[in-house]
Amino acid sequence: MRHAAVVIVILGLLVALMVFGPGYLEQDTLNQTSGSPDWIELPECRPLVESCRWGSGEDQGEITLERIGDSPSGPELRLTLNYPGAVTSPLLILKGESMYMGEYPLRLQRLAGGQRFRVTFTPPFCSTDPHMTWRAELSDDGDRLAIPFRILFQGHGQS
Repeated sequence: MRHAAVVIVILGLLVALMVFGPGYLEQDTLNQTSGSPDWIELPECRPLVESCRWGSGEDQGEITLERIGDSPSGPELRLTLNYPGAVTSPLLILKGESMYMGEYPLRLQRLAGGQRFRVTFTPPFCSTDPHMTWRAELSDDGDRLAIPFRILFQGHGQS
């Protein structure tokens, strides 16, 4: 009887692994546009402390992030995107880089004069790490924008 219970438990674990395993392994591990893993190290850019530009001439893109004030819930930040490709409705998705704290989508607004977009936000507060590092990902209609680096910042810290 004991042997049968062990066999049933092992079979149950195998079935659970077959059902839930593939979905778990696929979550956020593949870059949607290139098929390459997200965890491959891209160069970092920290727009609160450095210039984040890529390309040249007409194909130059730029991301700026500036602290514009303080609110009761934390610093107010403004992200501006100048994207050289065709973009209709870009979305900024904040994700924890130093720890997972969910995903926070924010819609960018088009500015007059072409491919410039802007959003103002207060990053979520992390009670366990006052220097929480956030990663900003940008997409348009569900497809990631081709930006050649990881955009990182500390919401309540210095970088």
